[in-house]
Amino acid sequence: MMRHALALTLILSLVSAATGQEPRPEKDNKLVPSITVSGTGKVNVKPDIAQVQVGVVSDAPLASDALTKNNKDMAALLEMLKAKGIEERDVQTTSFNVGPKYEYDPQGRRQPKLVGYQVTNMVQVRVRKLTQLGELLDVLVRTGANQVHGISFSVDEPEKLLGKARQEAVVQAKARAEEFATAAGVKVGRPLLIQEQSMGIPFPQPMQMMARGMAAADASVPVAAGEQTLSTQVTVTYSLVYPEGQ
Repeated sequence: MMRHALALTLILSLVSAATGQEPRPEKDNKLVPSITVSGTGKVNVKPDIAQVQVGVVSDAPLASDALTKNNKDMAALLEMLKAKGIEERDVQTTSFNVGPKYEYDPQGRRQPKLVGYQVTNMVQVRVRKLTQLGELLDVLVRTGANQVHGISFSVDEPEKLLGKARQEAVVQAKARAEEFATAAGVKVGRPLLIQEQSMGIPFPQPMQMMARGMAAADASVPVAAGEQTLSTQVTVTYSLVYPEGQ
């Protein structure tokens, strides 16, 4: 016990020498009474960008013929996208496959007989002007795209739109803290810590699937972008103020 007392005295002496101050009494180092609550804020926004997977599937008895046909059709498709004002940065190849095709019996079982080859080339197209999306889909099919997969919508810069959601989340946290404080007979003081726990930025949501071999429409394809919800959650720690005499 004597050794522990001497060690503690030595530590306190070193702290005093290093800071030039005497150690504060224990009662001055008490934790500040506080309460920690969370709040959630949401904001509904209209998507301003669309993404669509498009491409060409080509079949031929020989792999080289299938590839030649596919290259020709894809070149026409990419040229059309350029003519419609789609920038190079918004077109990205997502898959390219060359594979054999086999015969299938009426029950859908694959037979060992090789009947040809199939070439698939898919690109992802980002459309920044939603007003031209319907027309673009129609022209894509007319140009030769026989694969159109899952149109999806998203918000290009969600961070710029989250301010309102953050304000709503803090207001909700403050109201929740005051409910608890009132029930406990104390008051809410100033915020000691604010942390953003999570942000709900929705992933692109698929609108529909278009099957291979779909016929070209007589007019622009009707599309509906709808709305998306951006959300955020904050955790706030408030000090508590006790009434006089407590």
